[in-house]
Amino acid sequence: MSSPDPPSRREKLHSYYQSTISHLRLTHAHNTSTLRSRPLLEISGAFGDIETFFPIFAALTLLNLISPSSTLVFSGLANILTGIFFGIPLPVQPMKAIASVALSDPEWYWPGHLASAGLFVAVAVGVFSATGLLGWFTAVVPVPVVKGIQVGAGLSLATRSAFSFLAPLLHGPVRDNVDNYVIDMTIFVATLGLLMVCTLRPRTPFVLILLVISVAVGMVVWAVQNWRNSISDGNPYSGPRFWIWSPVFVVPTGLQFLNGILSMGLGQLPLTTLNSVLAVVALAEDLYPPGSIPFETPSAGAVGASVAAMNIIAVWFRSMPFCHGSGGLAAQYRFGARSGASVILLGLLKLALGLFATEWVVAWCQILRGPMLGVLIFLAGVELAKMGENVNGKGARDLWESSVAGAAGSGGDRDEEIREERERKAFREIDGEERMRRWVVMLVTVAAILGAKNDGVGFVVGMGVHWAYRIKDWVDERWGVGRIRLENEDGEDGRWGQSRIRLEDEREGVRRRGS
Repeated sequence: MSSPDPPSRREKLHSYYQSTISHLRLTHAHNTSTLRSRPLLEISGAFGDIETFFPIFAALTLLNLISPSSTLVFSGLANILTGIFFGIPLPVQPMKAIASVALSDPEWYWPGHLASAGLFVAVAVGVFSATGLLGWFTAVVPVPVVKGIQVGAGLSLATRSAFSFLAPLLHGPVRDNVDNYVIDMTIFVATLGLLMVCTLRPRTPFVLILLVISVAVGMVVWAVQNWRNSISDGNPYSGPRFWIWSPVFVVPTGLQFLNGILSMGLGQLPLTTLNSVLAVVALAEDLYPPGSIPFETPSAGAVGASVAAMNIIAVWFRSMPFCHGSGGLAAQYRFGARSGASVILLGLLKLALGLFATEWVVAWCQILRGPMLGVLIFLAGVELAKMGENVNGKGARDLWESSVAGAAGSGGDRDEEIREERERKAFREIDGEERMRRWVVMLVTVAAILGAKNDGVGFVVGMGVHWAYRIKDWVDERWGVGRIRLENEDGEDGRWGQSRIRLEDEREGVRRRGS
C-alpha cells in the first residue's frame, strides 16, 4: 500500500487559517461572556498592573526619552490584540531593565538608545521563538545571573528615585521656595499615609487610587489657573487641549545602536525570555488548568512572537519598549480579570488618550512630578528587586528536576506533555556550598550593574563568575582534587545535627594512587 502524499503548502496554510479562525471565535466568545457576567471585576482587573506601567511611563515622559503619544497608541494596540488573540489578561509592561538604565543616567542616554535596545531584544526573542531556541537560551543563562539583573535593575530604579525625588525633601526648604517645599512635603506624607492604609488591605489598588486623586487635583489646579488668567488678561483657557496624534520618529545612529545593545539590551534579553515568555506560559497554565477555558493557553512560541511584534514597529516611533510579564498577569488576575476583555478595555483607553489627549497625559505626568512620582518609582524598583529573594528557593527555575523551560521552548504542539511534566517535577535541595555560589553570582551581578550603571556589564561579569565556578569544578574533577563535605549521621547534606568530616575522592585514579 502506498503512503499518502504529504500535504501541500497551500493545504498547510489553509489548515493554519482554519485553526486560527476557530481559536479567535473561542477567545471572542470567552471574552464576551466573561465581560457580560462580571463587568466590574473585569474593569478592576484591567488596572491591576498600572503600578508597573504608569510610574515608568511618567518618568521617561518627563525626561523626554519617549513619545507619550506613541507609547500610549502602540501599547493600547498591543493590549487590544493580545486580548483578542490570547483571551487571557496578558499585560503589556515596560522593559524594566532598559528603563532602569535610562533612568539611572538620563543625561547620557537618548531615545535612540532605548529604540536600539528594544529592537535588539525584539529581534532576538523573535528568532528564538521561530527556531525553538528559547529553552536553550534560558538553559545557558543561569538563574542567579537573571536574578542579579532583576535585583540590580530594581535597586537602580529605587536609588534613582530616592536621589532625584525624595532626597530634596530631607535637605529642607530653599529660602525662596518655601511654599513649594510645604506642598511637596504634604503630598509626600499624604502618599505614604495612603500607602499604609492600602497595605493593611492588600487588595486595595493603591496606584489606581493615587492616579484618580492626581487627576482630580489636576482638574482643580487647571480650573483655578484658568480662572485667574481669565481675570488678569482675559485669556479664557491656557491649559492642555485635545489634539490628534502626530507621530514622531527616531533613527538610532550606529554608536547609539551599539551602546543601546551593550548597556541595555544585553541585560534585558534574559529577563524577557524568562519572565516575559517562559514564566508567563507557566503561570497561565497554573491559573487556567485544562478545561477551565475553551481554548489552550498561549505557548512560549506565541508569547515570544507577541513580544517581537510589539516592538519591531513601535520603537521607530519613539515608543517605550514593551514586553509581557508574569507579575502583571498575576496582578490583573488578583484584581478580578479573567479574560482578554479586561486588557482590551485598557487598550481602548490608552488608544483614545494617545490619539486625542496626549497633552492632558503630559500635564498629568507633570502633576505627578516630585514626591508622588518618587514613591511610585521607588515601589516599582523594590518590587522588581524582590525577585532575587528566591534565588535558592522554589521560585528558581533550575532547581526543579523537571522544568517547564526546556519543553516550553519548542512551541505549542506539546502543551499536554508540558502539563504532565509539570505534574511530575520535584524541587531539588542544594547544599551550603552551592547556595553560597549562587548568592555570590547574583550579588556580583548586582554590584556590577550598580557600579557601571550598565546591565550589559552586569550580565558579562555575572556570567564570568558563573563560568569561573564551572571551570573550577571541571579542573577539580579532571585532576582528582577531593572535596570535604559535612554530613550528619543520616548522611543528609545541609541539615543541623552531629556532623563528621568525610574526605571524598572524585576520581578512581586518585584512590588507586593512594593505595
